[in-house]
Amino acid sequence: KKRDHKAVPTWNYTAVHARGLIKFIHDKDWLLEHLTNLSNFNEQNMPKPWHLSEAPEDYIKSMLPAIVGFEMEITNMSGQSKMSQNHNEENRQGVISGLQSQNKENVATWVKNPDMS
Repeated sequence: KKRDHKAVPTWNYTAVHARGLIKFIHDKDWLLEHLTNLSNFNEQNMPKPWHLSEAPEDYIKSMLPAIVGFEMEITNMSGQSKMSQNHNEENRQGVISGLQSQNKENVATWVKNPDMS
């Protein structure tokens, strides 16, 4: 970009597509168990983790009809990513430096090694 200005912002991405047989679940006990597990997993590294039990029970029960659980038997998975592979090494290094300056080391590592799995 600095040399010839022939550059536009780049958007890197990774996408995973799962296909399969899906079963929708409306059972309230099943949903509560999975919401509890999901919340615990996502809150575990927080300084003060939130727990589903902290919310008023009637509030959670009022939200359950809007939530649909599902299980899926995966029959096919595919994925793709665009991690600046189409850029020359100089531009890739600029992308890597920019990501590192934003404390996005995981994404920078992926740009360095776009074929890693």
